[in-house]
Amino acid sequence: VLALGNHAGLLPSLAHAVMADNNADVRTYAARTLEWLASDIHNGMPCHDNLLRALTKATLWTKTCCIVEALAAQAMVAENRPAMVLHDGLLDALASLALLEYIGDEEVRNCATSTLVELTKEETLREVMARNEGVMTALTHATFAKPISSNTTYKGKQSPMITKTKIALKNLASALNEE
Repeated sequence: VLALGNHAGLLPSLAHAVMADNNADVRTYAARTLEWLASDIHNGMPCHDNLLRALTKATLWTKTCCIVEALAAQAMVAENRPAMVLHDGLLDALASLALLEYIGDEEVRNCATSTLVELTKEETLREVMARNEGVMTALTHATFAKPISSNTTYKGKQSPMITKTKIALKNLASALNEE
């Protein structure tokens, strides 16, 4: 995997294929390849920044969950979180995905929101995240959003994701108050 990640031009080419290829199958396979690579490339590897750049670029195509799931997998690894939060454009890209409104984008939106919530677990990065208008808007919006599909109702109770999102938002607000 390291050899693939370090191959000059591979990650940018995959991101370009996700965004610009005329064939939907090519776009999907390129997105799946990026997702696969993201599961094995982590912070500290020389190609990690190139992976984050490719994933950030590829978030503009929302017809599959592969890219946002790749970012979610990256966020699950604590060592990746600082690089993700500080990577230019990545928080804005996740926030944009979390704010998608089309009913067909619900899975992408939910995954992006949960990825933002996961990134807030890093206390040292909360102030940076709290200063990102898109992040704060997306998380605030998610706490008030009603589930679109019937699969996400919890018999009159608040969904666990909304509870986690409220906690993340509270933690970010607290980080702003501490300065």
